Amino acid sequence: MNKNEIEQLCKKTPDDRYMSFINNVRHTDSLYVLYNKSKREIALNIAKDTRKYLYLFPDEYSGALFIEANSDMKKYVSHKWELTFFIETAIPRLSTENVENAFIFPTPAGLGYNATFDKIVKDIHCEGSQAVDIGMMKKLLDYLDNNLKAGCKHDYTLTKLFCQENNINFNDIVNCLREHGGFCDCEVLANVEESL
Repeated sequence: MNKNEIEQLCKKTPDDRYMSFINNVRHTDSLYVLYNKSKREIALNIAKDTRKYLYLFPDEYSGALFIEANSDMKKYVSHKWELTFFIETAIPRLSTENVENAFIFPTPAGLGYNATFDKIVKDIHCEGSQAVDIGMMKKLLDYLDNNLKAGCKHDYTLTKLFCQENNINFNDIVNCLREHGGFCDCEVLANVEESL
């Protein structure tokens, strides 16, 4: 920004500054963060060249990346679901009615990984949805039932431990768990069991 632009920005009210910020990042590199009802973050990045990238963050970052986001920003996002069609196509479970809040702020550099839209759809609708052994899934649910008494960390800590102990590749089952509403250990126990 040049000096004149900075002076003009300083004259704006806090609300107008937010609007100016949002209108600026909307047309550059920005991060649209959609929170579903289970508070799991799905972040959609819109690049300058208009290609769409979906950022999927590891569980250990989930909830920590966006803690500085100002919750008041959601009132400035008048068309917060304008990009939901893309999310719905890539991840059918995350439909409009399952989304609560949306925030827009600059992309954090160097975190997460991205994939093109076509690759996301291929990964999710092809190999990602392979059949999972029902017997093994019931053992996982029993394991979670016995070990969740101390509370859920809102990640897959116990599920990953179960997979390690039983020589199961966590990546082979995580898509199935998420398709049935299991976005963390306690949700696996509560939601996946109902769908078996």
